[in-house]
Amino acid sequence: MKICFPVPEDNGLKSHIYSHFGSAPEFLVVDTELGKIKSVSNGNRSHTHCTFLPFNTAEEKQVDALVVSSIGTSALEKFSQEGLIVYQALGATINDNITCMEQEGLPEFSISQSCRGY
Repeated sequence: MKICFPVPEDNGLKSHIYSHFGSAPEFLVVDTELGKIKSVSNGNRSHTHCTFLPFNTAEEKQVDALVVSSIGTSALEKFSQEGLIVYQALGATINDNITCMEQEGLPEFSISQSCRGY
């Protein structure tokens, strides 16, 4: 499974989850089957909310799921329409969240939990 995590900086699996998906400095895509990590820089962190999805690149199509602390309604709806599962981060780091996902599972984000107006 390929999972996208918004992070402040690339520290591999020790990277902390950034507080908001759309304004994260970068994203790490973790391939849990192959054990590979790919960094994708967010080139438009100061986007106008509801008008830009920062992970709107070719890599997006190669992602199965996202793990986020918070995400805007528009982004959540777009990813859901494209069949991507958006999970709520429970741990501080990527490794913490992968462990949670493997052991207990992570809850899926719902529209009611998303950031209104974003």
